[in-house]
This record gives sequence, C-alpha cells and structure tokens, in this order.
Amino acid sequence: MATLPKSDFLQFQSVMLIDQSSSELYATEQTLLIGADIRQIHKERDPIQALEMLKNAKAPQDLPQIIFLDIKNSTPNSFVFLEEFTRLPQWIRDNTRVVLMSIYFQFKTELDYRIAKYSFVTDQVTKPLDIRQLYRLQPAC
Repeated sequence: MATLPKSDFLQFQSVMLIDQSSSELYATEQTLLIGADIRQIHKERDPIQALEMLKNAKAPQDLPQIIFLDIKNSTPNSFVFLEEFTRLPQWIRDNTRVVLMSIYFQFKTELDYRIAKYSFVTDQVTKPLDIRQLYRLQPAC
C-alpha cells in the first residue's frame, strides 16, 4: 500500500470508535492510523459508556470531531445512543459528526427509515472501513 505524504492526510484532533467487537475496533483504528493524522482515538465497546464520556465534556476540544458508530439491527444500544445523542446539549451535537458503520447496509431500506430523524448522522460506511471510504468523508470534516 502506498504511503501518503503527511500533508495529504485527513486530520482530526480526536475520533471515537464505538463497536462491540474488539477485532473490528482494532481494524478500524489501524485504517484510521494509515489514512489520517489523528491526535487521539478513543475506543469504546459500549455505546452507553461512550455517551457518558460525551456528557462529561466541558468544551468542544474535549469532544471527538467524528464518531464511527457500529450500527447493528440486533443491538438496540446503538439506537439508544442515537436517541440519547439528540438529547445532548446543542454545542455537543454541533461539534461532533456521527458516521454509521455496518456490514448490513445491503439491507439498508429499513435502516435508512430508522435513522432519517437523526440529522447529525452525516454518512454511512460499510465495515470494514477502508481508505477510500475515509477520504469520501473529507469534505464534511
């Protein structure tokens, strides 16, 4: 795989990964480290724990710029996360993007219907995350 010059990397101060699978967390983290310049990656297996971290933020610099949330139809906690995210203070929602990740997007009609009300969800990517998908996110970062 070709290495990009540092100046061509996407840059994030902080990213949060939420996935119940340790191996998926690791794979996503490695893709991000190859394709982006990131100061901090926070990994969380429980979406509810991730919400607590967001609730404890005191300023925008305490927040991840982007959250990659694994969304599984069989796991209600991801949808609980989305619903609870809508209840967070506006300054948190304004400073954090949520990108959904799933292997289930081939069945996405129902998922699109369920997530339509969450305007802060800016994109959907298929797992495993790859560099092309990561760079597709760049304009909104």
